[in-house]
Amino acid sequence: MNLSKNWLPIFVAAAAVFYFLSITTATNAATISGQVSSQVDGSGLGRATVTALAVDGATEAISAKADDNGNYSISGLSTGDYLLTVTYVGFSSQTFTVTVGDSELTHNFALTPSLINLQNISVTASRAEEKLVDAPAAVHVVSEEYIASHTALSPADHVRGLPSVDVVSTGLNQANVVVRGFNNIFSGALMVMVDNRIARVPSLRFNAYQFIPTTDEDIQSIEVVSGPGSALYGPNAAAGVLHIITKSPFSHQGTTVSVGGGERELFIGSFRHASSLSEKVAFKISGQYYQGLDWKLHFSEKDEFEPDSIQLFRPGPSGPQFVGSTIANDRDYDITKISGEGRIDFLLGDNTSLILNSGLNRSSNIELTGLGAGQAIDWTYWYGQARLRYKDLFVQTFVNASDAGDTYLLRTGQLIVDRSKLLAGQIQHRYKPSDRMSLTYGLDLLFTRPETDSTINGRQEVDDNVIRKANSIVVDSIEDAQVEAGDLLYPIERGRVRWSQIRELGDLVVGHIKSRNSADDITLFESQGIAVSDVAAAAYVYKKAKEQGIGTELPMTP
Repeated sequence: MNLSKNWLPIFVAAAAVFYFLSITTATNAATISGQVSSQVDGSGLGRATVTALAVDGATEAISAKADDNGNYSISGLSTGDYLLTVTYVGFSSQTFTVTVGDSELTHNFALTPSLINLQNISVTASRAEEKLVDAPAAVHVVSEEYIASHTALSPADHVRGLPSVDVVSTGLNQANVVVRGFNNIFSGALMVMVDNRIARVPSLRFNAYQFIPTTDEDIQSIEVVSGPGSALYGPNAAAGVLHIITKSPFSHQGTTVSVGGGERELFIGSFRHASSLSEKVAFKISGQYYQGLDWKLHFSEKDEFEPDSIQLFRPGPSGPQFVGSTIANDRDYDITKISGEGRIDFLLGDNTSLILNSGLNRSSNIELTGLGAGQAIDWTYWYGQARLRYKDLFVQTFVNASDAGDTYLLRTGQLIVDRSKLLAGQIQHRYKPSDRMSLTYGLDLLFTRPETDSTINGRQEVDDNVIRKANSIVVDSIEDAQVEAGDLLYPIERGRVRWSQIRELGDLVVGHIKSRNSADDITLFESQGIAVSDVAAAAYVYKKAKEQGIGTELPMTP
């Protein structure tokens, strides 16, 4: 048998088909070309890498290097939608969605310079990008890579183990976080922010991390300033700052979907999508659904102070105002959370950007408080924010709002009413007269509008008449009093006294202020108790006891 004669017609036919297909493919193939340049001076960025990836994933990515003038060309593309990405060392990468037709498509890139991350970069210590070694405070950064590789039920899980950070879990996704000790249940000492927005719950001033609507897929980094940050963030930042920074829709584009589960009937589903509408406008949306079964009490399923049945009520001037009829007082350990966020970025010009974003979270869970456990039912938290940055000028305004839903205290049945809002306006400018000096100045306007029906701050133990009659009001620490002093928070909310009228105990002790001008003057001392006062008082008592030979000195052994 002569194989060459039998197979020759087949080879000829196959070659003809292959030639025909190659002509057809070449005819339908398209090309993307353009220039990669610097946004600063318009110069071409030679050797930049441009990659085209089909959105449907039908073909592999095709990359091309730009020439010395920044010109690039990618050919052999079939029609369809592509993700076009450019990268260049020392410049921020960009990704755009383009549609390729039968003809050549032109797309130019103008890249913005960025710092090369030879080491972690911080923006929290001075509200500007700088190396950690140059930051004017102790800053610890949780990187994007770490966050992506670790599963977390709330942002608090990502900062466990950082130096000086103390995290106490109070539930499956509830936690209290402080720096440098003095952690407490329902703590709000740490200043928690998301993209420069104060993220605590208004009125309560409580850091509820499970209320933050930001998903893990959208977190770029978390920065913790373990020293005071009051110079840049006001008096509420004296106990440190935890700053969650989210991803830009310009630099992090595409769609991410995540699904997870585990013990305790845990299920988490989340998504993030970011895309650019043009070279100047980009947006992102994200959302999450979360459910689980919270940890039960160790010895039994009931707190001994929680009755078997209870009647819900609101406190009123004449006593409790009961709502509905008596109900079974069983803890609901089911946790649910649903949240969503949206953001749109505008590049208005060179070094000018405007960002608008908003988010909403609704949660049901058990929250531990200083008054016992609370049954949070459909507690809703939402925010809106606008940020403008021009060179070294930063301006923002935001509103945080809270609605406690049907939340109540399990020990008493008291309903928690919270329809409060925090309105804020901030402006800050950084001026560098020389390379060795930087001056930062600004103005913060914070207005809290509490609508709690006296269920959160209470009817303070000190009567209003005492507040009015007092010639001087003194506290251990004004900063602590702004968080914990219910006897002052309520009358201040009603405009009966101002913080500017309140002085600190230290000023009185050293004689900077006089307690009374006459024997008839009244000085009201509202004490929260702070550790430094306890130490000072103990040292004074010890000194006097030694001088007078009183008491027995005990040996101090480790």
